[in-house]
Parts: sequence; C-alpha cells; structure tokens
Amino acid sequence: MWAVSLQTGGCRNVRMMKMLPWVKTLCGISILIVIVCGQEPPRFINDMSNVRVREDTTVGSVVYTLLAEGGGTGPITYGMVETDKFFVDRATGEVKLRRLLDYETNPQLFVTVTALGSNNLMAQRTSKVIIVDANDNAPEFSADTLSFTVSEDAAIGTVAYDSLVITDLDVSNSGLITLVCNTTKAAASPYPDVCNKFKLRLKSVSNKDWRGSIYLDGTLDYESKPFYQMPLTAFDGRFYRDRSLEISVLNVQDAPPRFVKTNDINKPEGIPANTILDYVQAIDGDSDNPRQIIYQFTNSTGNKFSINMTTGNISNNIALDRESPEFALGYEDLGIIAREVISYNPPVYGDDSQTTAKISIRVNIYDVNDQAPTFNPVNYEVTIPEDIPNKTPLPNLSLRVTDLDVGPNGVYTLTLDQYTNEFEVSPGTGQGSTPAIILIRNTSLIDYERGPRQYVMKVVALETQTETPQQSGTATVTVNILDVNDNLPQFTQPNFEESILETAPGGTSVTKIQATDPDSGILGTAGIRYGLIGDGVNLFRIDPTSGVVFVENCPTPGAGSCIDYEKKHRYDMTVTARDNNGLGQAVTINLIINILDVNDNPPAFTTSDYTSYIEESKIEPSPVVIVTANDPDSNSQISYSVIADPTNLWQIDRNTGKVTAKQPIFYRDTPANQGFFIITVQATDGKFNPTANVKIFVIDINDNVPVFESTNYREVISETTSGNVYVLTVKANDKDSPTTGAGIIDYSIEIGASGKFVINGTTGVISTSLDATFDYDLTRMYNMTVKARDRGRPQQTGTCYVTIEITDTNNKDPYFTPSTQRADVYENVAIGFSVHKMRAADPDDNSVLNFFLVEPISAITPDGVPVDRSNYDITQLFTINQQTGDVQTNIKLDRDRASVVTLTVHVVDVTATPQQTGTGNLIINILEYNDQHPQFLPYNNVTIDEEQPIGTFVMALLATDQDDPIAEYQIIQNPDNFFAIGYQTGVVSISSRVDFEEVEFSQFTAQVWDSGTPRLGNTTTVYVTIRNINDNSPIFNQGAYTVRIPENSKGGKFVTNVFATDKDKGDYGVVRYALDSEETRFTINNISGEIFVAPGAKLDREELRELDIQVTAYDSPLDAVVRRFSTVTVYITLQDENDNPPKFNQPEYLQQIIETIPIYTHVLQVFASDPDDGNNARLQFSKVPGSGDPDNFFAIEPTNGRIRVDRSLLRNSGTYVFHIMARDEGGSGPFNSTAKVTIIVLEATNSPPEWTIPPLDNMTINVLEEQYLGMLVYDVEAKDSDRNDNGIIDYGFYVNGVYTTITNEFRINPITGVIRAEKVYDRETRDRYLLLLVARDRGDPFLETTRYLSIKILDVNDNDPKFPTNSNGETKEIQFEDIDENKPVNSSLGRLLGSSFEAKDIDDAQYSKVFYYIISGNEKGYFRLIPETGDLILTKRLDREEQSVYLLDIQATNNISDYTVIRSRRRRAMDPSIATWRIQIKNANDVRPDFTQNLYHGCISVRSSLGQSILKVEAVDADSVGSVTYSIQQGNRDNAIGIDSRSGVLYNAVLMNSYGGQTFDLKLRATDQGTLYHNTTALIFVTEPTRQVKLVLKQPATEVRQFFEQIKKSLQKLTLQNGDFIFDYVCATQIVDHVLDDGQTTSIWSDVYISGIRRNYNGASYYIYPTTELLNLLNQQRSANSDQFDMLYIQNIEAGNAEKNYLDRTPTMVVMILVIILIILALLFLLLACWCIRSRRKQKEERLRYKSSFRGGYDPSFQQVPEFKIYDNSGFQNDEPVPREPMYAKVGKGRLDERAPEPIPQQIEEINVEIRDASPDSSPPPSPPPSPKDTPRLSEPAEEDYRIETEVMVHYRGLQKLEVKEQRS
Repeated sequence: MWAVSLQTGGCRNVRMMKMLPWVKTLCGISILIVIVCGQEPPRFINDMSNVRVREDTTVGSVVYTLLAEGGGTGPITYGMVETDKFFVDRATGEVKLRRLLDYETNPQLFVTVTALGSNNLMAQRTSKVIIVDANDNAPEFSADTLSFTVSEDAAIGTVAYDSLVITDLDVSNSGLITLVCNTTKAAASPYPDVCNKFKLRLKSVSNKDWRGSIYLDGTLDYESKPFYQMPLTAFDGRFYRDRSLEISVLNVQDAPPRFVKTNDINKPEGIPANTILDYVQAIDGDSDNPRQIIYQFTNSTGNKFSINMTTGNISNNIALDRESPEFALGYEDLGIIAREVISYNPPVYGDDSQTTAKISIRVNIYDVNDQAPTFNPVNYEVTIPEDIPNKTPLPNLSLRVTDLDVGPNGVYTLTLDQYTNEFEVSPGTGQGSTPAIILIRNTSLIDYERGPRQYVMKVVALETQTETPQQSGTATVTVNILDVNDNLPQFTQPNFEESILETAPGGTSVTKIQATDPDSGILGTAGIRYGLIGDGVNLFRIDPTSGVVFVENCPTPGAGSCIDYEKKHRYDMTVTARDNNGLGQAVTINLIINILDVNDNPPAFTTSDYTSYIEESKIEPSPVVIVTANDPDSNSQISYSVIADPTNLWQIDRNTGKVTAKQPIFYRDTPANQGFFIITVQATDGKFNPTANVKIFVIDINDNVPVFESTNYREVISETTSGNVYVLTVKANDKDSPTTGAGIIDYSIEIGASGKFVINGTTGVISTSLDATFDYDLTRMYNMTVKARDRGRPQQTGTCYVTIEITDTNNKDPYFTPSTQRADVYENVAIGFSVHKMRAADPDDNSVLNFFLVEPISAITPDGVPVDRSNYDITQLFTINQQTGDVQTNIKLDRDRASVVTLTVHVVDVTATPQQTGTGNLIINILEYNDQHPQFLPYNNVTIDEEQPIGTFVMALLATDQDDPIAEYQIIQNPDNFFAIGYQTGVVSISSRVDFEEVEFSQFTAQVWDSGTPRLGNTTTVYVTIRNINDNSPIFNQGAYTVRIPENSKGGKFVTNVFATDKDKGDYGVVRYALDSEETRFTINNISGEIFVAPGAKLDREELRELDIQVTAYDSPLDAVVRRFSTVTVYITLQDENDNPPKFNQPEYLQQIIETIPIYTHVLQVFASDPDDGNNARLQFSKVPGSGDPDNFFAIEPTNGRIRVDRSLLRNSGTYVFHIMARDEGGSGPFNSTAKVTIIVLEATNSPPEWTIPPLDNMTINVLEEQYLGMLVYDVEAKDSDRNDNGIIDYGFYVNGVYTTITNEFRINPITGVIRAEKVYDRETRDRYLLLLVARDRGDPFLETTRYLSIKILDVNDNDPKFPTNSNGETKEIQFEDIDENKPVNSSLGRLLGSSFEAKDIDDAQYSKVFYYIISGNEKGYFRLIPETGDLILTKRLDREEQSVYLLDIQATNNISDYTVIRSRRRRAMDPSIATWRIQIKNANDVRPDFTQNLYHGCISVRSSLGQSILKVEAVDADSVGSVTYSIQQGNRDNAIGIDSRSGVLYNAVLMNSYGGQTFDLKLRATDQGTLYHNTTALIFVTEPTRQVKLVLKQPATEVRQFFEQIKKSLQKLTLQNGDFIFDYVCATQIVDHVLDDGQTTSIWSDVYISGIRRNYNGASYYIYPTTELLNLLNQQRSANSDQFDMLYIQNIEAGNAEKNYLDRTPTMVVMILVIILIILALLFLLLACWCIRSRRKQKEERLRYKSSFRGGYDPSFQQVPEFKIYDNSGFQNDEPVPREPMYAKVGKGRLDERAPEPIPQQIEEINVEIRDASPDSSPPPSPPPSPKDTPRLSEPAEEDYRIETEVMVHYRGLQKLEVKEQRS
C-alpha cells in the first residue's frame, strides 16, 4: 500500500512534479527501492504507438486493443488520460472512438495510456496516433460566382475563361478530380446547347486539384441568345459539387431587319379606293446603330394594293367588293420585303439575307349582310291523324330555305312562331341552302276532341350571326287534324263512397255512378254501359245504363245473409264503364259502401280494479290512471264519472277516463292516514252503467330544502387572532317535520376554510381552528361555502356564503425585488439620464418607501481592475430619487475609467415604528456606443432570365463595418416578391416565379445591420432586368372547331378560321399555323389561320360523312430552336348534295292476281333507294306515261311504292306490263330511275271472301299491356257466298309477304279467326302493332282478301319511377350547390322536378305522376320535402360545426300516400326509385379561433442565439374557413420577440443579453381569415446564469426532455410552511449531458438548468429568483421532501453559474500538499527500510532452517509461501480525489409481487455494487455514474427483491485474511 500511495498520490501528480523537481527524484528513488524489493509495474506490449486510424471511423468502433503484462498475478486495469477522442475498456484494453476525427483539422494525436497492475503499480506511455485521411470533403471551385463575356463573332477555339480551378482538401482520393459540363441540367434549362457551344480544356489534374480553361466550340448569335448558363459538375470519386458559369454574349452588327408588326388585315367590303388599310413595321436586327428600313411588294397584286416605301402603309387601289371577281376568294396575299437603307445618296438598299427580310400577310375582305333567307314555296298544307307518333315528319312536307350570303351572314335559325310544344323544325339551324322538315314534338298535345283541329303556323328563318340588323324569311304551314277513337270513358269523380244502414231494405238507392267520354256517338258518353264486380255483388246491383246502384232484395235486412254491420263494416267493389255499348274501351273505379251500425251493445271495463301510486304534492298518479270501457257499437259515446269518493279529492275526465286529484295530495289527506285512497268510477253510454274501483297509494317524499336565514355572512377579524376563537353563527331552517330525518339539519364548511376555520355541525357556530394563524400579507380574505343538509331521502341541501376579512398590522420589512438588480447605460447619455428604477415592495398596507444610496460602492475598469477612488470618485457618478427610487447619472460617464459600478441601496419604510429597512444592490454596466454604419461593397445591376428555378443564384451583396461584424442581411422592399437574401451571407436568390410577360423590370431594396450597440444599418437598391424566353405555347381560342360545308366543294372554298394567341412578347409571341404534311384535302393560311378546300380535293359525303383535321399553331417563326407548339382538331361535317340517282332493288317485278280482287287492294310494293341524304333521298314513285296499262287499271302510291288495283278487273283478265319511275327530291329532283312491272290477272272461278269483322280497313283496337300469354286480342270474321271448298275460309297473316298463322306477337286460329297474344305486351317497349289479316278460301286457285288491323297497346301503371343511374346501375347521387350554414329557415335547397335528378316514369301520363318522400337521414327534422315537386325546404337552422354533410334517402313513387317507403328502405341499395341527396353545408365564419390556454409562459436565456424557439401557442378554429394566423398585439418592447404567423412559435428576434431578469407580458392574437379573433397572454421570462440552478438527474438527457413537464409540475407544487406555492412557473433553459468532475461528459446522467419565477405581491410583476435564493429554497425542500426529489431522480443541486476549475489550486492548498508529501515520504522511507531489513533477516533464517531440515535431500512438493506485511494507509489523505478501484459483488435480482412492473425486460442481470472501506473521510468523492443498464428510468421503478451475496477481500492491519459474507433483502 505504500507503493500504491506513492504511485497514485505522488508520481501521477505530474503538475506537482513539474513544480518540485526534487519530488520527481524522490519518486524515482522510491520506485527503484520497490523494484529492488521484488515489486514491478506492468510492461506494455501494445501501447497504441503510431497506430493509424481513419478519420471516417464511426463513433463507438474499436480502433485498438492495449496489452500489458506483469504487475502482479491479478488482472491489469487499463486507462487513458488527456484525450477526449478515445475511451478504453478498463478490463479488456479495447480502445473505442468517443468523438469523430478530422484529418484536415488535426492529422495526429498524442494520448497517454496507463496500465495498473494487481500490485497497484502503474505503467504509463504517451503514444502518437496517426489520423488517416478519408474522402469526406467535396471538391470546391475557386470562386462562388463564375462569369465571363465573349463576343458573338469570336472564332471557334477562342479561350473564353482561362483560370478555372477546382481544389479538394482530401489527400486520400483514389482517383483524379473530374470536371464536366452537366448535359442533363443543360437539357432541362433554357440553354440546352451550352455544352456544345463551350468546351472544357484540361491543363493539369490530380487528386487535389483540377486546372483548365473554357473555349468556344460553336458560333454565337447575340440576337438569338445573348446569355448562357453553363452547369459545371466536379467529382472527386465520392462527392459532387455543382456550379453555374454565367456567360454574356457581346453584340456585333450582323443581323437582318426584323418585322415587329406583321399582322393580317381584316376589312369589310365597301371600303373606297386609296384608303390606308394598315401598316407593317420592321427594325434593324442590330440594336447598335440601326439602319433605316424601306418597304416593297415582292409579288404582283394586280394593281389592287400599294405600299408606302417609307412608312409601310398599305392602301387599296380599288374599292373592296367581296362579290367582285377580283376578290372572289375573299382574300389577297401580299408579299412584303424590308430592305436596310445602306446609302441615301446615291440610294443603295439591302439585297442579301443580312440586309433584307420577307414576310407574307393576308388581306381578308369580309362579306356584308345584304341577303335575307327565303322559302320556296311559301305555303304548305298537310293532314295528320291525332295519334300520330312523336318524331314523325309531317307527310309530304319538305321545306327549303336559301340565304345567298356566305360565312356568318348566311347562318340562320329555323323556328316556329307558335305551337312549339306540339311541333318542331329540324334542323334548327342552317347556312346557305338548307332543306328542313317539321316533326311531331309532343303528340299528346294534339287532340281532336280538345282542339284545335287545325294548326296554322309560320316557319321563321332568322339570321343569328350578323353584325348588321338581322333579316328573316317565313313560310306558312297549315296542319289539319283527323279524329280517331282515342279516349277512354272518364268518371265524374275519382272514387265513390256512400254509407247505408245495415237494415236498409232491398231496392234502396245507394248512389249514382256517372262517366263521360268526349268521343262522339256510341263511342262517347251515349254508348257507356256500367257493370259491378267484386265482393258484395250479391248484395248490390247497378243499372247498366243510368249507373244507379241499388241494394239487392234480401229477406232479412240487417241479419242473416243480408247486410250486417257486425259481420262486415264495409264493401269494396269495382264499377266498370265501357263505351261502344259495352263493347269498346273500359275503365274502372272503386265503389266503397260503408255499413252504418245500430247501437245495441253495452260498454265493459277492461278490468274491474285499477291500482297506482302518487307522490306527495302531486296531482297525477304514476303510472297515470286511465280507466277504459269498450263498446262494440261504433255510434255509442262513453262518458266517465266518480260515483264514490269519501275524501272528495279525486276527479275523472268524462271523455278520456283519466283520474287525477283536484289539488296536490299529501300523505295526511288519506283516510285515517292509511296511505291510500279507494274510489269508484262509472262508465255509461246512456243506456248501460258498469263500474270499477281505483286504488291509489300515497308516497311520502322529502320535499322541503333547508334555507339559511341569510345567503351571505360577513365578519372582520385581526391577523393577530389566535386559534379556537368564536367568529359568527349561521342558521338554517327546514319546513319538514323535525320528528323525521327530513327536518334535522347538519352544517359543514365545503370549501374556503384553508384549515383556518371550523364549524359546529349541529349549532352552525364558526370559530378559528386550534392551530390557526393569520397573515394579512399572505391572505387578506377567506371566502367559505357552508352547506346545510337534512337527513331525508333524497337528501336536501341549502347553501350560504361566509366571508372573513383579515385586517393588517405593520410588521414586515420592505425588500428589493430582486435583491440584486442590473442595468445597462451607454457612456454618452446626458447628465440626469434615468438609468434604472429600483423595484422594491413592502407586504404591509399603507407603507411609504424611501430610497438611499449607501456604502459600500465599488467599480471595476474594463480590464477587471477595481477603481481607485482617489483617482476617480465613483460615488458621484449616480444619484437616486428618494421617493421614486429612480437612479440617474450625476456626472458624465467614462467607460474607460469605470465599466461596471455596484451600488448599495437601502429602502426604508418611514411609516413603521421603528423604521424598517431592506438592502439591495444595483449593478450598472456602462456600455460603449456604436456610431459607424455598415457600408455595401460596389456591385452592378443584374439581368436574369425569366422562369428560373426558385433558389437560383442572382448576386451576392456584401457589406463591411469598421467597428463591428455584420449581423444580418434582409430585403425590406421587394415589390414583386421575386427575391430572397441569405440571412448571413448576403447571397440573393430567386424566391418566386419570374414571368417576363408580367414584369420586365424589377428591383429590391436590401438592408444590412451590424452587431454593435445600438445596432446600425444601411440600405441599397438593386435594379434587375428580366430577359424574355419562350416559355408560353400558343393557345387556341376554342378547344375544338366544328364546321359544316357542302360536299363536292371546290378548291379554295373557305372552311373556317382558327385563331390562337401566345402570351410571350416579340417573336416568341408571333403565331403561325400549319396542317399535317400528309393532309391533302385542305390548306391553311399560315398567318391568318384560314382553312380552305385544297385544289383538286374530292369531298364525297357518301364516302365519308365527317372529317377531322389537326391544326398546329407554333410560335417564334424566326427561331425554330426555341419554338413551341399546340394543336387543335377541326371537325368538318359534309352537307349532302343531290349527286346520286335513285335505284330500284330489282329491275323487274312480277305478280299474279285473280280478276275478282277488290278495288284498291294492294297487289305489290316496289322498293328503291338513294344514297343521298334528307330531301335529296326522298323518292316519289309514278307510272311512266305511255309505258303500258293505258286503261289505268293499276296505280302506284307516290310515297311508299305500293301498287294497287285502281279499277275493277272483272272480265279483264290478261297480262299487264308497264314501267314505274322513282325520282328524288320528292319528285322534283334531277335524277330518276325506272323498273318494269308485269301483273298477270287470272280468270276467277269463285268469289273472294268479304270481311265483316273488322268492318273497316286499318281499324284500331286497344289492348292492355302487362296481361297474360294467350289473352284474347280480337275475333275476326269474313264471309264467302261460294259453295264447297270455295266457301270455306282460312284465316292468317301476311308477314313480309309470307302467309302464316303465328308471329312473334300474335297467333290466329285459322278456323275461328280468334287472335290471341303470343307474348306479354309492354307499352313502354312498343305501343302499336300493324297486322295484315288474310281471309283465304280453299278454291283452286284460292282467293283471298286482306285487311289491315292496327292494335294499340294501352298503358297500365306497371313501372315505378326511376332516378338517373350510373353505368354500374346505381342511382346517381343528388347534389345541388352547397348550402350556407346561415341559410334562412323555409328556404328552398333544390327542386327535383325539372332538374337532371328528376325521377322519370315511362308509363303513360295518367300513371306517370311522381311523388317524393324522405325515407331516412332526416331524423333531426332539418328538412321537409314537397311530394309533388320534390322541393326540399329547410325547417331548422343549420350549424356546420355540428354536422357538415347530410345524406337523405329519397324515394320516388306514383302514390301520393305510399306507405311502402318504409318497407322499401331495405332494398335501397339496388332500388332505382331510391336516390341519396347529398347536402353539403358551406362553412360560414361564425366561430372565432380559441387558444388552448388562457396563459402561456416560457423562458429564454440571455445567452440564447438569435431565433431561438421559446414556446409554441396554438389556437383551434372550429370553422374550416382558412387557417389561423398569429400576431403580437402588445408588450413587445423593442420588437424583441417574434412570432411565426402560421405555426405560432415564439422566438427571440434580437439577442437577449440586454434583457436579463426582465419579463415580457405579451398580448397575443389568433385571427382567422375573416374578422374573428381571440386574445391570450404569454409571459416570457429572460433568465441569466445568475438566476438559475443546475439539477443533476440520474437519467439520460433524451428521457428528461420527454418527461420534463412532469418534473416542472412537481417543482411547481412545492409549498412553504404557510401553504403558499414557492413557484408560479419553472422553466428549463438547457438540458444537456452531465459534466463529470474531470470535465468530460456522460450521456447516462443529465444536467438541467432551471429558473424559478413567482408573482410579486402586487400581482403586477414577476420575480425571477437569484441563484443563491433559488438554491437555498430547493435544498430546504429537498431536505423536507427527500422522497419527492428522489422520485424525480435528482442526484444533486448546484449553482447554475458555477464553473468547476478542475486543476486550479490555491497557493495555500499547494503549501499544504507539500507539507503532507514531505511527512509521508519520511514515514515511507522509515517503514520501507524496516521492512527490507526484516525481510532479509527472515530469508536468511529460512535458508538456515532449510539446510538444517532437509540435509538428506530436496522435497519438490514443498513450496515456500512468502508472508507479506499489509500496512493500512487509511490515514493518508490527498486533497485531490484519487480514483480508487471499487470492489464488486455479483447481485442476482428477482421480482417482488408487491412492486409495479418496470417497462424494461426483467431478466437476471449482473449489477456492480461498490463496497467501500471505512474511510475517515466524511465527504468521499462522488461515485462514477452507473452503467446504462443499471440506471433507473424516469418511470416508476419496479420494486424487486435484492439478495446480495458479497464476498469482499478487505485488508486489515496484520497478516490476517477475512471473508465477509453478507445477506441482505
């Protein structure tokens, strides 16, 4: 142990050895003695000398392993000192990297490694560690801004930039530095060819630098591109570095003229000759010294136009006439050349490509509207049936309209002047010559019965696109209506309902049913016959003609099988009305006959006894008593009454049977207090009087509350009042009986007593508590709430309020807040300047404070030397105002003589007896004054390209200051918001999109500030020119063009005009047009965009009806490199022309008939077609005159080609041959075609059948849809007077000329002629069928007769309404415009009827009425839906914050009272009659934003950097209208605090070093995008090192930061003995890793620097505790609440401004150490000498003993064990803590059941426990922090069972070894 002490306490103290060389000599002698005596320190084998470590080695990596041997038999402990880069594993010697290395900063390190042997001897080596470079630095360019200029005529190969240098700090690069022009970035920039224009030339290259130049490798043109940006990329094998090289091109005179005005000329016809139409203008392309320009035509204009050579004015030599042959095309192309004037005398004009420029413009002559549309002919008349189908053209009606104007002047609309709901014109528009027809629009409005029966209307053709007054033409059309039987009988009312007595006799008239039919004759009202069907037809009958309903005769009216009310109350029957004497169309109606009852049954109660209960003071029992008696008779009236009530307290409602009390009932009202009533009630219908009993029990309740005699009590006591003193008495009363619990009162103090007052629960006496003390300065008033409670059930309470006021006595000393105050003042202030106002307070009321400056007063110079008063009287520097405490300058200040002055100030309460005094200090820091402004360095105004990326470098603004460093740059005026500046660098970059088309020039004003005090600044304005680039594509004025032109249009015909614009300026904004190169049918004027038919193009509608062509618009016609394109489609529809003849489907037709065929029978139909369209294809058939059939036995119908027998053929058998013709345009066209017809008429042997049913040809019958297969449709009949087979008739159909008895829809019995349905008909699919009936006899050959039968399908209500659906079959969601949440009640939110969401019913009109209902989503009743129209009405006010979207399920139905909607809700997903109505509520700004806290607080240190975040405030806006913005409204002195308007983060806008100890009371505001806002308060406390303490926590800093709020709340709950809180706020200014005693840091523990703040007694200001006061308070609390501090893992509390001086020692300490060392050395030598002498003696004795004991031989099993003396050196103390190796024990730990689980894995671990010897040192050095796995977490640690088994080797004085085993639970 002597050796250990010498080694560790002496030789390791290197600094002491340097101080005393002779001490080193003694250490060496001591070590030599140790070696001589057999003790050796360890020897290094691997000592880390010259080890090489890469600088990119990761932290924590093992870089070396130390190795030593010797030093005893035990393990060697390794160490390392004097380095913060490495740390060593003490057991294994592994050296790991602690911090990152940097070769460029320090290429080598020196470390001292130690090895401590088990014999406590130490070896020490200082080794050099070599840092190996790694490639961790990117290459750098020689300058941040690279730029040069080059002339546009520079030759290829010219060196443009000759000093391009790139360097790299690294030396370990394996490859050479490369530099390239980045082609990828160049391609994406406006300069894609820069890498081809300029090339890099290498001069020299290495892994450290690249040197070279840039030369020109292509031609330049200033006019096309005056500027380039060359993106350069340097690469060192790992890192890239990019830089942009700015290249400016210098202009040279070499450009041809450039046209600046070249637009086409558009003029109307009619302009007289010699009028200036427009002008062209060109300028010299060379901007420097431009030449004059003259203009000439390059082509011949036929003397139609001329141009002024000088001005460029273009004039017309002849008048502009669009119809004249000279302007037949409507335009004239003019070629113009601009020539530079090289010389005026003689005149010399440019004649080459560099001095001339050519363009072509077009002069368009627009037509003037001078022709009106005309019809030919102008009068038409047609006849139609009233049931003609919709969309059918009016027969034999073809209109033709012609307008000779062209273009828009020839466009017109076709409309009807009236009857537009019934008819419509098709097409609705036309141009030029247009055929038109009139279609049936709504056939339901055409009704012969309702009229009109003749329509006379005019077709109006009205021009629509003319600029001059519109012209029109008309034609008159007369339409005559033919009547058909199309009306059903209609009943006079919707239904019939009557009532009769059940005893009515037979023959009684019930009602009369009437129906009408607008048709005439028997098909109308006269032919209606009535019938009765349904349940009850055996009891009633109807007269078929009059419609009177009678009671059928019955033997026992009212009984038996006759009408009996008791058997059936109502009969529902159906009445039919059929026209045509009962054979025509039929309708039905419901007939309801209600049976009236005869009263003959007594009423009966539902029960004979009723029971209920009633609470006291109530009049209605619960449950409610309603007696009910039922009477089977419907006409009896039952009334109720009370017939027995001994108390006369009860009554009954005579109509409802509800029993109630006449007055409030109490328990005492019951007879004999039995607790219930029994009453008897009676029901009567006037004849019978049954009774029932009602029993009602009374429930007693506690229905009176205690009431205090006074609501508020008040008393005043002195603060000297002692405990257990009467104060006052409160009294309450309860009206309930005191004999029950409901009338007994107990008193208690609920809140406000604060332990100072107590109350007697029975009497209400309030007195002070036994230990009560009062302090007026702490609490001036106590407000208590006293409650009185009764003991009833439920318990009732009463409340009163007691106020106790405390009066004051003057017994408190005044004090300063804080005791030490600081102030700063500039040395140049005037005498009398107010420096600081001392802040002091006195807890007593009515105190008067005076202030005095007293000794001591001290000061120091800027060098820290105390000021000598004999040279400078510092006592005269300042004075203080005795009443206000205002400290002012008294003389001129001189900072060079005194920079910091400390004043002692007394505050005296002059009203106290004796006077009370407080002492404080004022430290005044005298500041130097800053008077030099920063200055900007010279710069040039800049030019930038538009559309540069955000962040692109613009320029660098630099400034200098002679006094202070530059603090910051900022842009203060940025009118276009284009630019941003680096806060510290002054680099200006682009911050938003720059568009030349919006702004061509811009500017900004920059400001620079220095860091002096006060801060001074300067400004400068930079002007920026924006250079245009081609960044906009042409945009067409239409997304697509649609035009119609006639087919066969000739070349040169105008088609349409496309037009596009380009936002760019100059040549970039000039637009030209082009068609696809493969387009041969059309041409386009590249300047005007006019499209024409190409010469020779073939446009045939029959081959291709519609054409589409692509038109391309491009800009920049002078520079194809930057050109941009856009395309549009032109859709061209070819209008038909009559250019094709009709053609028959066969050249010859043959038919064979019998001579007996009836006249007008159709025998043949011919067919022809025409490929043309419309009227051009409308054919008319006729017989060719003179081609045959001279007697005209046959005729052909002109419209359908049917050939009929026109004259009787009897006795005219034979063969007839003739020709027929088909001519287009309805018979007036130029083309026709003929065919041959042969008809063979055979001689008849019998007569054909004759039709009797149907009686008329083309007769119409009606059939209901949705019936059944096999339904009887009609029964036809024919007669034949012949005999045998000639008189037998077979019935059938002709279908497409083929005889059959069955079709897809009908089947006819060939024998009986009965026609039946072959399918179920659906009117919505097809509403009419036409059958060609055949009656054929069986003669040979047979004879037949045909007849057309029209079958009309009548509608039934078989289709539900359907909402519009999507492609997937689901109904479309209904959504109109969003609704404002403040929309007024009863407003309409949308209407379904007439909207695109309307539900449609495809049934006929009488069944298609739709009603709408809400079936779900309206549970809160906000909406009401009008069934008939679907109007949605708002019934309540909306609130978007409550609900923003409503989804209503709407059902459409035909029934106005459809109760199936509830059932239908289950199938709404696939039901097309149900749709969802989405109602989106728009937000209105009606809710203000609200801060989440009413008060925020935060701290910031005076040492904080600029822009340090302090705290974040947050406001929540329930509205979704925009975002919340934050601002500071008040309290922001010097604008020191800033706030981010979006995030709400508060930060320091200036350095806070001048605001130490101050408080910012900020008023913050949160404003939404409207006008609503909310205010809150934020307190910002500026802390300083003299006002904070450091908490050392046994937790990592990362975890402490997460849980600091918990720590802060715990500290804020600390209270003084009087219960007051110590802190109002606790702030942490810094949470960092813990600093150990040796100056190194550990991440296992943490240091938390906190400040404590409390509100001053006046409540208006805050007090930040000084370090000393805060430290004392926390240490006192820690002593009193050690458990609470331990739970927070607080290891130690230290002064926050204390800086440990780890090596510094005072001279006194040095002397003491020297003395101690001398004493120890003397003892060491003495003991060492004695030990050596004794050891030698014992060795000699052992050798002698050996020789005498083993003379006979050597025993190898014997081994001498030396015995060593162990000396206890615990009395030695070294002033510097000496690290001691702890002894460790293995501890197994397991879980205890009673402890909470720890949130970390619970496995058996080894914990190192240090066992120390009993050292007399009472304050041992702190132990090192435990390892991370042993460190408890901030969460509650799990309680575990620690069973420690320790084996400790403890050395005691003597030669004894003791084993100590200890078990502890």
